[in-house]
Amino acid sequence: QVNARAAGGAGGVWSLYSPAITIGNRIPSANSQVGQWDTYVNADDINTVLNSGGNVGIGTNYQDNAKVRSGDLTIERGTQFLQSLGGGSNALYLQSGRDLIVQSGTTISSTSGKLNVRLAADADEDGQGSLLLYGQIGMNSGPLAAGRVRAQVQEGDEPITINTNGGQVNLTGAKDPALAGGLPVNDNAGVVISGTIINTQGADGRGDVFIKGAGGVAGSSVSQDATVASQNGVTINGGTDITAGNVNILGNSTSATGVSLSDTVISTDKGTIDIRGVSQGGTVAPAMGQPIGVDIGSGVVLNAGQGFVKILGRGVREAVANAASLPSTHGVRANDLTITTSGDNAGARAEDAPGAG
Repeated sequence: QVNARAAGGAGGVWSLYSPAITIGNRIPSANSQVGQWDTYVNADDINTVLNSGGNVGIGTNYQDNAKVRSGDLTIERGTQFLQSLGGGSNALYLQSGRDLIVQSGTTISSTSGKLNVRLAADADEDGQGSLLLYGQIGMNSGPLAAGRVRAQVQEGDEPITINTNGGQVNLTGAKDPALAGGLPVNDNAGVVISGTIINTQGADGRGDVFIKGAGGVAGSSVSQDATVASQNGVTINGGTDITAGNVNILGNSTSATGVSLSDTVISTDKGTIDIRGVSQGGTVAPAMGQPIGVDIGSGVVLNAGQGFVKILGRGVREAVANAASLPSTHGVRANDLTITTSGDNAGARAEDAPGAG
């Protein structure tokens, strides 16, 4: 059993590297063939370290070195991480040199002090690796201010749940689109968050949430590949609900949308909801998407409380001979957006950055 308790002092750090890692609640077994082809980590061992006052750092990327082989890190369906003892302020840091995949029903929570959570794909920063949170929430509606609706978890749903009890949440995917001559970034957006509930409220206040990703190789001037669909920088949908102090979302795409939101609720009490996206149109290619900095689809609600909302987008296209025949660019495109406030509030702002369509 792993333990990071330090007698009379602060807890230590459990650090683990392997080229491919799966984390779950099962027990590795030759009979069941669990954990026979990669490193399998039982979540109970992680919980033991957290409850002993220690921090956990697990990754498939060795010291952010792109020359060392890196594979995916997968968190199995229904895995439960729980910090239930101690004073808190511990950290759970999971990173992958390629994709970091969180399957439905996964729970990361603390009932004893703050828990800081960082999930990072593309840790070696070569542009190949997505953070994929695949929760499941049926779009069953419940009451919300201004006559709007939000998703409610019901029997049979398997959301991903992150409750930090005041701790911070940092979610990052592909750092940058591929460089000239490089391989395609991904077949997914840099960060995909679907069917996920994030709540950073604690007795001492709320933690912040930071989300950042890049995507969209197809049709870009730096690495054309008409066989790979255009990808967004950040995609958030599927009934996702984020409650935090400050929420910062940054997305960049070379050919699709910087940040795409739909069926999502984001709430703060006195903080700032700051959403920024950049999309560069690239050149003519069959798989190229429409350049949109921030694209807000149906069912998006931003609850500002006594705080602020900022939405900034830039959609640009490189100079090409037939630009007039290509889809229009947009800095910010909002289809179905509600912003609510409470008490004294300085307001909200959405704007196209200079040079945006």
